[in-house]
Amino acid sequence: MNQPTIDLAASVGTIRTWLNEADRVLITAGAGLSAAAGYDYGDEDRFQELFPALHRHGLRSRYMVGVPLPPALLWGYWAVHIDDIRFSTAPNHLYQRLRALVDGKDHWVMTSNVDGLFARGGFAPDRIFTPQGDYGRYQCSTPCTPTTWDSRPLVQRLLAAYDPAT
Repeated sequence: MNQPTIDLAASVGTIRTWLNEADRVLITAGAGLSAAAGYDYGDEDRFQELFPALHRHGLRSRYMVGVPLPPALLWGYWAVHIDDIRFSTAPNHLYQRLRALVDGKDHWVMTSNVDGLFARGGFAPDRIFTPQGDYGRYQCSTPCTPTTWDSRPLVQRLLAAYDPAT
């Protein structure tokens, strides 16, 4: 089977031209961008480090935590996961580089990612649309109000009660 060849330099040049000529830019991104930035949900070593009790139960990655779990394990998982993925304060270099590419341009972001990496990378939060939500906010599981709440206080309370061993 013939593999298509890509002239990377030409492609980069085309993208630079498009960005330079654009009045407005819409950035769309999904899980692949966060994975390219180093957030690997399939990383077994990181999973074992953060979730030793779940690892002992045979789970090996964040992708596997769709199985039914006892409430204490489930709430512990979500608290640690959200704290690790969403509330890390460090900006990510890849997102900062992407932000620099649109500097000075009217731009918007639409992402299915719930990790907050665009905002931490310097994108204005009011220009980021997250139709699948944001781990930084929580809401009623059964729609009862359009209101959402800051999840950080809840995550901090859960982490204070979290025992990684159990």
